[in-house]
Amino acid sequence: SQDGSRVLAGDHAGDCLRWPLIASDCFPHCMQVITRVSELRDSFLERFAAAGLDALLCPGLGLPAFPHGMSVLLNQACSYTFVWNLFNVPAGTLPVTFVRADEQFYDGGKLHDSLSRAAHVAMRGSQGLPIGIQIVTLPWKDEACLGAMQVVEDAVGRLDPMPGGRLDPTARLH
Repeated sequence: SQDGSRVLAGDHAGDCLRWPLIASDCFPHCMQVITRVSELRDSFLERFAAAGLDALLCPGLGLPAFPHGMSVLLNQACSYTFVWNLFNVPAGTLPVTFVRADEQFYDGGKLHDSLSRAAHVAMRGSQGLPIGIQIVTLPWKDEACLGAMQVVEDAVGRLDPMPGGRLDPTARLH
């Protein structure tokens, strides 16, 4: 850069990524982000409580488990979990079904981007991998989260993705 500082992630990354880090340049932006996250969290929590929900059932991941080494290409498939971590609310995951033989593909439609290509590769040979959901509850309601997970497990049966050390999509524990 022109001021002689070393740019860690490109000029477009902004002053917060320059070395040496100048806290006075970064602080106002960081505070804006923290404030906005707090506003979004408060709005979510108000809506959750106003709706009288005990728990929220959400997708787990956008794909089944990734082949080794592909997580760097497919981290966006975890986006369903990001907001709950950001909002610091209890969330638990559990398997509810398995990938069937006719589901071992990813069709990105007209998209031909790197994420779609990686998802297509990841889905090949995925038959039998567990597909999970997430249960989300209000802050400090971890027991309610576990209880809701138990309700789902009771409804679908407890899936055991690895009985006897082998993947068996027909196995259910009771």
